[in-house]
Amino acid sequence: MEEDKLVGDSSMSPGDSAPKRLLEPLKEAKKPSLEKRLKEPSEVQLSKPKPDFKLDIREKQLESGLKIYYVHAQADAMAIIANVNAGPLYEMAAKSGISHLIEHMVYKGTKRRLSREEIYSELWLFGDDNDAETTKQSVPFGIKVILEDFEPALDLFSDLLYCSTMGKKEFEDEKVLVKEEQNNWDEKPKLYLLNRFYERLLAGSPLALCEFGTDESLSSITHADVMEFYARMFTPANTTLFIVGPKPFEEVIDAAEKVFKPNVERGFSSKVNTPNVIALPKNSSKKIVLGKDPLNIHLAIGNVIPPVSPEEGVALKVLSEIFGLTTSARIFANSIAYELAIILDASIYGNSLCVYTTSNHGNYQRMHDLIFDEFRQLKNLKPSKALEKRVSDCKTALRKQIILENTDIDVKAQTMLEFWLGGDIHFVNKYLEILEKVTPEQVIAVAQKYIEPDALTEVVLGTPPGYSLPPATQISAPLIDPK
Repeated sequence: MEEDKLVGDSSMSPGDSAPKRLLEPLKEAKKPSLEKRLKEPSEVQLSKPKPDFKLDIREKQLESGLKIYYVHAQADAMAIIANVNAGPLYEMAAKSGISHLIEHMVYKGTKRRLSREEIYSELWLFGDDNDAETTKQSVPFGIKVILEDFEPALDLFSDLLYCSTMGKKEFEDEKVLVKEEQNNWDEKPKLYLLNRFYERLLAGSPLALCEFGTDESLSSITHADVMEFYARMFTPANTTLFIVGPKPFEEVIDAAEKVFKPNVERGFSSKVNTPNVIALPKNSSKKIVLGKDPLNIHLAIGNVIPPVSPEEGVALKVLSEIFGLTTSARIFANSIAYELAIILDASIYGNSLCVYTTSNHGNYQRMHDLIFDEFRQLKNLKPSKALEKRVSDCKTALRKQIILENTDIDVKAQTMLEFWLGGDIHFVNKYLEILEKVTPEQVIAVAQKYIEPDALTEVVLGTPPGYSLPPATQISAPLIDPK
C-alpha cells in the first residue's frame, strides 16, 4: 500500500480521496496482534546490509579559535555550513528568541556591506543556494557555491557573523518581522500544535523554549541585549565550519585562515560557550486541549526519553521505524486519519518520541485509543520471527537512507553538523556498523526501558467529543486542562 512507504519523520497521506473516505461511516476492524502486523508489510527477502558509508573527516583549529571539519568529495561545487553555538539552550527564558532575532539581523548590513540589498545581491550572484535557521542548540548558516566563489563565500560569512552593524532602526524593524513570522507559523495547525506539545512535554527545561521566543520575551529584548549577546556568542571560537568539496584540504585551510584571522579591533573572546544546565522533566500523564477549534482535530502524544548511549540511540531509531510502520498500517487500514508522523527528536541533552496525527472530529476517540494502544504494545514487544524480520528490514531501509541522502555535498556537510551536535562527529563512521549489530533483543530492551505508556503527554488542537471551549476562542486563548 502507498501509505506503508511513508514512515519515520515524514508526513503520510494515502491520497486525495482521503477526506471523502474519512466522512464515510466506518466499521472498526478487529485489532490484529502486533506480531501479525509486523509480518504484513513485506515478505521480500533483502540482502544482508553491509556498512559501506564513510566520511573521511579532516579537522583543524585556526589561531582565531575557529574549528574546521572538512570532507574531500568529487563535485563541481563547495558546500559550507558555518555553525554558531547559540539558540534557546544558550538563552535566558525571559529573552528567548534572541538568537533567532540575531540570525535575521546579520543580513541587515555590515561595515563593508552597508545594506541588506548589497548582501542579498552578493548571495544572488553566488547562485542563491543558501539558507540559515535557528535550532534549539545551534544557528547554522549554509551555502553551496561553485569553486571560484569558495573564498568570497567564506569572506561573506566572516563579515556577517562577526562584523554586523546591528543598527537600532533595523533592530526595531526586525522585531516586528520576527513576530509576524511567528504568527505565520502559528497559523499552521501542525507547527502550532508541535510547538505547544514540546512546551508541555519538556516544561521546566530549556529544551521547552521555542526558537522564535514568545511575544513577551521578544518585547523585552532591547538593542543593548542584542549587542551584548552578539558580541559574546558570535565569535570564531564559538563557530565551527563544516565544508565538503573537491578542493585540497591545505587550500581550504589557507582560505579560511586568510578570511577568519583574529579581529584585533573587536577583541574576540576565546571562550567556547556551553549550554545552560538541562534537567529533563519526568514523564507524567497529562492531557491538554488547546483553545482553538480548527476544521479537523490535530493530536500529538509522546514521552520524554533521557540521554542514551550511542548504541541505545541507534536501537531507538530502529524502534521508531517499527512504531511508524505498525501504527500507520493500522490507522490507514481503518481510514481513521489521513496524516501521521512518528518523530524521534534526539540530542545529547535528551530525546523524545512523539506521534502526530490529524483526523475529523468523529474519528478522534478511535485515533486517540489506537495510539495509546500502540504505545502499550511497543512497551510489551516480545521476541518473535516477525520481529526479527522487521528489525532486519528497518536496518536495511535506514542504511540505504543515509547512503542515498549523502550523495549530495550539502547533505554531507549537514550530516557532519548533526553528528557533531550529537557529541561525536566521528560517530558518523561507526553508525552503520552499530546499526548492523542492532538485535531484536536490543530493540525490546530500549522499548521496555524508555517507553512509558501510562505517563504520556497528550496535546489536542481542536475540540474532542465531551469538551466545550469558550465562545469565540482564539489561538492565543489559555489552555484548558480537563478535570
